[in-house]
Amino acid sequence: MLKIKRGQVTVFIIIGILLILTISLLIVLLNSSTKKPLENVKLSETQSIKSFVENCLEQATWQSISRTFKQGGYYILPKEVFKTSAYYLHTNKILMPTIDRIEKEVALGISEELLVCTNNFKHFKQDGIEITTSAMKSEVKFIKDKTISTINFPISVIKGEIKSELEIFTTDVEFKFPNRFNEVKKFLELQKDDNQFFLMGELSKLNDVVKYEQYENDIVIDVEYEEDITLNFVVNLNLEEDGPLIDIEEIQPPVSISYITPVDYTKAGVYKYKINAAGINLRYETSPNDLPINQDGEITIDTNLFPNNEYLYYVKVIDEDNQSSYAPFLFSTNINKGNLPVMKKIGSLKAKIGEEFTHQILTLNTNEETYFTSDSYLFEINNKTGEIKFTPSEEDRGVHSIRINAENDISKTWQRWSLEIE
Repeated sequence: MLKIKRGQVTVFIIIGILLILTISLLIVLLNSSTKKPLENVKLSETQSIKSFVENCLEQATWQSISRTFKQGGYYILPKEVFKTSAYYLHTNKILMPTIDRIEKEVALGISEELLVCTNNFKHFKQDGIEITTSAMKSEVKFIKDKTISTINFPISVIKGEIKSELEIFTTDVEFKFPNRFNEVKKFLELQKDDNQFFLMGELSKLNDVVKYEQYENDIVIDVEYEEDITLNFVVNLNLEEDGPLIDIEEIQPPVSISYITPVDYTKAGVYKYKINAAGINLRYETSPNDLPINQDGEITIDTNLFPNNEYLYYVKVIDEDNQSSYAPFLFSTNINKGNLPVMKKIGSLKAKIGEEFTHQILTLNTNEETYFTSDSYLFEINNKTGEIKFTPSEEDRGVHSIRINAENDISKTWQRWSLEIE
């Protein structure tokens, strides 16, 4: 019988282990050499997602321009307004926002509207695609013949072990504003110098359809542009006491709709809101048309269908002669069942031009990990700590309505507060 010494057995075992390790290493090296780096791989779905975001960006741009211009160049109305119209001339001071400010307001609206349009990419996620996004930053530029909107919106697209990245999206729409801005500004300067009379002749020189209504010394003006965008504003005059400037009965349409008071919903439920309108054989519509309204003018709001946010719809009432009138309907949902961040009330604050302003946003349920964002162009809030820090400039003078969002892994709550810069 062949005898194998113990030392030889040990040698065979060691050789066997080395062979196994060598083969395993070769397999790993072969696999890694055939796998492409994730950042170099382009998913076939990436172009679809890019086109989807670009389409949403175009839609959001038009929606934001429409809302911003109907509110006098403000996506969020300033504190001093007449009904739902911003003053452009008051106490003989021109208050029209600068074109830079209007660009920033439209950009603010685009960020809001785009998030609604993309709907957290639910359609793509249902197809097994993992999509994560980072904070969005929007920019708008009015140039001579068009409006350009750009967003920095980092998006990671992952399917299986393959990953692709998107970030910058740009679109332009055919809305011409710079020359129109200068025409309105010129009218305001002339009106300021002669504020005992309403300069209807100068107003009619604007190369667009102009409508106006008088409420004592306040004149509400609508400049209707061919792109179906209306610039709405108010001039307050020191009219001579010779009676009405114009006959209100003559300019009021046979159909009318009353001012719709904004509503805040803080408890979950299904709510009804009745629109008050006058006319013969009326019918009602909402824009966008996803807000239900019956032909008695009653709106139904199911808060389960409206995540915590602020919403603007337009209610249109049409009579039997197809004449119409409309009014904005603003409502908000901010419902917390105890599982969302609770922010300490902020109220009204003041800041001084040229001096650093700081404020700390506080949550009362401090055990929650919270992500903070803001709709303001004034500053960049610290997303993790909620600290606000910036130095106001002369351009920022005035009262600003600011919204802060506090979000956890379930959803978000928000709070709106005012900051006066002087």
